[in-house]
Amino acid sequence: MSSVENRLNDYKEKTKLDGEELVRNVFPKRVFEMEELLASELFGLDTEKVYSEVSIPYPQSWPRKMLNSLGDSNCSATMRATDAELMLIDKPSGLSTSAGPLSRVPPNHHIKTMIEKTKPRLTQLMMEAQLVRLWVQYNIPRIEDGNNFGVGIQEEVLSEASSIERDACTFLDQITRYYASRGKLIGKVAKFPHIDDYRECIRDMDEKQAITMRYIIMEIRNHYVSQHRCSWDILRLMFLVCSFNWIVENNQEWVNRMPIHTFVH
Repeated sequence: MSSVENRLNDYKEKTKLDGEELVRNVFPKRVFEMEELLASELFGLDTEKVYSEVSIPYPQSWPRKMLNSLGDSNCSATMRATDAELMLIDKPSGLSTSAGPLSRVPPNHHIKTMIEKTKPRLTQLMMEAQLVRLWVQYNIPRIEDGNNFGVGIQEEVLSEASSIERDACTFLDQITRYYASRGKLIGKVAKFPHIDDYRECIRDMDEKQAITMRYIIMEIRNHYVSQHRCSWDILRLMFLVCSFNWIVENNQEWVNRMPIHTFVH
């Protein structure tokens, strides 16, 4: 046997051991970790703590061209912008808005912290789901040997692991879309700072994202519970098959007298 084959066999054995460790010890620990996160203040349901004011000031004066576009010819002189203000506003410098010079607009720090806590756990879930898939594939019996006992459960675990990977990718994509959508709304506020609806839309978006992040943690927890249940059934089947094979090899006559339900229940 070549060195490459030896390394591959060693990798298979290591994967089997790592997979069993996941099922026996890691998955239950992950469930409790998610429960602790859900019980923390960060992932609580108090939406008031999510609020983050958009640091774009309201305009102090109205440009004459904006007043003219509104058709208001009776506005008082105090509401009209001076010629100097109009020159600053009309100049396409790209560094100012109708509310004044542009400044840095930070993200919602509460949501950002939630995302920073969630993204590593999504990546971790994907990696562990892939390891479970390898572990199951290495333990599926060869069909040509006529040994298809428990294959249905193994295929269920494979399907569940693939679904977990797709869900994790979808959740990560949702986080990116949140930042992109919020950035567009910030741009709207910078362009139209006098329209409060854009500011309220940002607030509503942040609250919805906080609920979504809590939902993602709940889904991660549920995936670990499901993977543990299905994978534990595989461990039981592996033990049952090993026990049955040992009995067959050591006492064939005794096996012939035993009813089949002895080995399948």
